[in-house]
Amino acid sequence: MSWTLTSAVDFARHADAWHELNRTLGDNPALDPDFVASLLSSFGTGQEVLAIESDGRRIRAMTIVARRRRHVWETFQPSQAPLGLWLSTADAPLESSLRGLLRTLPGVPLLLGVSQLDPEIFPRPPNSKSMCTLDYIRTGRISVTGTFDGYWAQRGKNLKHNIRRQLNRLERDKVRPRLETITDPDQFHRSIADYAHLESAGWKSGGGTAIHEANQQGEFYRAMFERFGRGRRARVFKYWLDDKLVAVDLCIVQAGIMIILKTTYDEGVQSLSPAFLMRHEA
Repeated sequence: MSWTLTSAVDFARHADAWHELNRTLGDNPALDPDFVASLLSSFGTGQEVLAIESDGRRIRAMTIVARRRRHVWETFQPSQAPLGLWLSTADAPLESSLRGLLRTLPGVPLLLGVSQLDPEIFPRPPNSKSMCTLDYIRTGRISVTGTFDGYWAQRGKNLKHNIRRQLNRLERDKVRPRLETITDPDQFHRSIADYAHLESAGWKSGGGTAIHEANQQGEFYRAMFERFGRGRRARVFKYWLDDKLVAVDLCIVQAGIMIILKTTYDEGVQSLSPAFLMRHEA
């Protein structure tokens, strides 16, 4: 087995191979080549490296890495990516693949980090003398089977009470809640602009992390939703109280998986949880 390195600027030439490898691993939309290409286009510096491990006949692993410091490399991980850009088959043990990649990277690499792997896709390896793993997030995935009524019956008493109380209040105040689901690609640009307007009015605006139409984040979501929209793999949920937009979810959907990439809500709405009400209705 050996690794070959090429500039990630040439990712499009290897997108079919990336797609095929991702498909064999469950076809997660956050690892789809359209998502990866959008990340590179909006947040790449041009210095990222596409690394491919194969035996000359079959590809066993692919990843995109970048030099973090002089002797340190890591997977390309913009904050907009919920998963690390690493794909490998079951017969490519993570530790041996990483060791081979570390030997192949230019310079004198001493440390290689792979971030935010999903243990549902890649079983967590044991720690060893040369590799250790760290927890990242407690609940990254919720598996849902059966009917919504069955799912809702298993939720906590407090959650069900809070949702019922809020819906009763809206009914008492004669406020009409409405969920709008956007799947038409022609409407995504307007929907992302609506999201940006709502988020920019909240606390994220002060920290510089809000989406707006003129920044890199806005550029990324527009381009990525354009790509995913072609195959009806993108979805925007909007939640309205009468004619007032109060919450928005930006989602991608593929292979029975929905990933909620971004959520925003109107912070001026008091005594209600617009995002919770939106999720319940969705």
